[in-house]
Amino acid sequence: MKCPHCEAENRESARFCLACGRPLVVAEDAASAPEAAISEEFTTEGPIEPVDSGVSATEDTGPPPTTPEQEAQGEEMPADTTLPEAGPPVEPSTAESPPETPQPAPALTVEERIERAAPARGAEEAGPEPEAAPPAQVTAPPVEDLLSVLEPGTKVAGRFEIMETLERGTEANLYSARMLTICPACGFEGRQPQDEFCPQCGVDLKQAGPHGLRELREAHSPEAIGADASEGILHEGRFYLLLPAAEMEVLPPAEPAFPQGMRLSVGYGSDVGMVRDLDEDSLCVFTLTGMYESVAEPSLGLFIVADGMGGHEGGEVASKLAVEIVADQLIRNVLLRRFTEEERPLGEAVRAHLTQAISQANERVYRLARERGNDMGCTLTLALVLDGQAYIANVGDSRTYVYGRGGLRQVTTDHSVVASLIAAGMAEREELYTHPDRHVVYRAIGGKSAVEADIREEGLVDGDSLLLCCDGLWEAIRDEGIEEVLLTHFDPQAACDEMIRRVNQAGGEDNISVILVNVQEITPAARPGSQSPPTALS
Repeated sequence: MKCPHCEAENRESARFCLACGRPLVVAEDAASAPEAAISEEFTTEGPIEPVDSGVSATEDTGPPPTTPEQEAQGEEMPADTTLPEAGPPVEPSTAESPPETPQPAPALTVEERIERAAPARGAEEAGPEPEAAPPAQVTAPPVEDLLSVLEPGTKVAGRFEIMETLERGTEANLYSARMLTICPACGFEGRQPQDEFCPQCGVDLKQAGPHGLRELREAHSPEAIGADASEGILHEGRFYLLLPAAEMEVLPPAEPAFPQGMRLSVGYGSDVGMVRDLDEDSLCVFTLTGMYESVAEPSLGLFIVADGMGGHEGGEVASKLAVEIVADQLIRNVLLRRFTEEERPLGEAVRAHLTQAISQANERVYRLARERGNDMGCTLTLALVLDGQAYIANVGDSRTYVYGRGGLRQVTTDHSVVASLIAAGMAEREELYTHPDRHVVYRAIGGKSAVEADIREEGLVDGDSLLLCCDGLWEAIRDEGIEEVLLTHFDPQAACDEMIRRVNQAGGEDNISVILVNVQEITPAARPGSQSPPTALS
């Protein structure tokens, strides 16, 4: 039998489609069957077994009809029970019949057990009895019936970190999540959530790809679906199942974070500090926004902080040259193309342009240092904002943070000697600020003929902020001081000015550079004199 909804082939005795789960209606009944919009509830991907009949469990209607599995085992149906070939189920006879002998359940996958554990949808999907009047049109479930979602940055059982919500439903939610306790490269299970590098193979753990994490409503415990607890994660009363990264490619795309567009508000500043004679840092702040026929185009932005090294006629030259080359490459090859052309760079193409721009900057600085016979160089961090996505890159110990509902979060990795010692368990985290070699970096623009930049992507939501800074800022007032300023100063320029003031107040031993980008969703503004839509009175 072919499903009238998705055209998948089903067994003749099936009542619900094995591909989409919707009721099967035979051709002669299709014209008379009442039209009912099926609510978009959560279903697992891939084929599923037919769901049991929608007969109410609260009425004493006798034993349930025989399942397809029991028919395959040769078990007879009770004589007083009728089972239609297709279409809306009918009430079975209320005559008493001897209890059926329990049969061993066939082996099912975890996904099939989840579907079996979900409340039967037969009664809602099949519609009323033929003689009853057609029900009112069914709409999507109300927002209050949907399962609440976890905020980005939430930790699940200390093993996963939520990155974004991919799907929201009444019975389950689907997230992309980062693994915190298992190395994605070598499979080492002894790492700690705070580790930045794998203790076994040394891979940068922040560059790991996302996994799918399915969250089930409270009622669906491992026992309810017949699963061993080791197959999933129990956390705060809900059960979670992990999807491999390979399956993430077939997941439905997430809704756009900014359906009406977004606005970038920027503050920035650079200061020589209280000790140095020369400010060797360089910044780039570039935003691009278009509006046509009162509709905002996606906001684009490029933000760079480069911390120069090498003293007079060294560090300031290296940082300026690196910023100019990287900005030129990315504005021409990514931002302008994204703004004006139909074929806009995405994903891997953007990452390739980032890699190429940083490599060219490194090559030019390295060659100039050899020509001048000095050790000029710089560290660099940047954020390339495209719609609701930020592509973040860094070389050295200049940092990029994301500040949002989950607080302040460092998203770059320091390429410094002391950070490597901390990751290997050979130094305490406090030594970031006290170790005698804390300023020694093992990656820098111009330090070698080739350099590798760390590149990662961060999804942005309304209210998020990006903060880029050199070590002269984060080392002086630390993460706690940065977060305190962000909590009390909502204007990005005022926040930058306050952070620079606090660093100088603490001694200002190094140059200070910072960029703060606030992300805001654009919402339609009410027109002057417009009337609000009428509201229903109860």
